[in-house]
Amino acid sequence: MKIVNIRKFHFHMPTKGTRHLFANSATLFCLLALSACNEAPVDATAKMKHNFNGNYELTSYLAKPKGEIGQTEQLAKRQYGALVSDIRSPQTMFMCLWRNPNGGKIRSHRQTEIFLSCSFATSPVENPESLLELAKLYNTIDRANLKANWKLKNGNYLLSRFEVEIQADGKSYRSQNLEDNMREIRVEQNDMVFPQSANDPFHFTLSSALPFRQNKSDKQSDPIALVSFSGVAEAIPNWVNY
Repeated sequence: MKIVNIRKFHFHMPTKGTRHLFANSATLFCLLALSACNEAPVDATAKMKHNFNGNYELTSYLAKPKGEIGQTEQLAKRQYGALVSDIRSPQTMFMCLWRNPNGGKIRSHRQTEIFLSCSFATSPVENPESLLELAKLYNTIDRANLKANWKLKNGNYLLSRFEVEIQADGKSYRSQNLEDNMREIRVEQNDMVFPQSANDPFHFTLSSALPFRQNKSDKQSDPIALVSFSGVAEAIPNWVNY
């Protein structure tokens, strides 16, 4: 049998003499689909592309609760009790959600501030129940995070934060751009549909050439990463712990 390597997935490809052993095999189906058999059954909601350490296209998925509670949520319930009694564990950590940091969740009128938080990966890997396994997973797979914030001023939403973290093939990149840093970067915003109420979805298309900046007080430096994001973020569900 010979070894095939496709995007870091290593498996044995059957030769002619052994191919019949894999007929109608669910294992072969999973391998050829380049996806793990235990992936969470969730839907894509947003896409990200970047060129840091290679060209990547990553995906964010619909927030859905698991049947069981993981260690993260168990700890939160022990700490905060009835305040977080409704929280559940998400099927995957790679979700795209928005909320109003000023408590707009209970408001029906236009949101005064919008915080967008999205996590992306190559597949909807299901969250392990163990915190140790979750940390190990988070530190080994190709992934990216977006955190962005808009504030309502004079009737318009102004971008006040644009922070991107990327992990690609074992290398890490971060560009943290907060209030004062925003003057040094340009973020293209297209097809933006901001939520009017606390339950509306947030449609967005964003792109930028971002300098490396580990912390907001650091000067910008190389490498420059080209990033783009597009999709829909749902309002954060009540069961999500944040």
